[in-house]
Amino acid sequence: MQRERIFLAAMTFDTWWSELADDAAACITAACTLEVWAAKPGNVSPGQPFDDLTAGDFVRSAIAIAEPLARAASIGVGRAILEAASAMQQVAGTNTHLGSILLLAPLAAASSPVSPSSIARVLARLTPEDSASVFEAIRRIRPGGLGRVARYDVA
Repeated sequence: MQRERIFLAAMTFDTWWSELADDAAACITAACTLEVWAAKPGNVSPGQPFDDLTAGDFVRSAIAIAEPLARAASIGVGRAILEAASAMQQVAGTNTHLGSILLLAPLAAASSPVSPSSIARVLARLTPEDSASVFEAIRRIRPGGLGRVARYDVA
């Protein structure tokens, strides 16, 4: 019975994926939602909430960050990161996906199909304004565990 459920889930995922693979916002939402469903010791997952954070918060913020990230090619990587971080904070009130936002924005800005060379082109075109937007996003979110440094501190 368990193998049948796994098979059915895989078939459903394959069908879903083939229909949505070209929809960047849907893919971003799916990736961030699937990530929270994976049980990780010490982190939030379904049935393993924190006092102030649940898996539902992660899913809601995954939906919120998808649209700004999907527009990264047209609005720029830095602006996409800042808008996604702001959307995440508005929905969840805390850091649920900052790491994913930072990783996904250049991928979303890369031409399709995404390849090492298309990502390299995106990264080569980053501007000081992009850096300032990323800095502002991190500053607003105030992620924990970064520590402090004497120069260029974002914490």
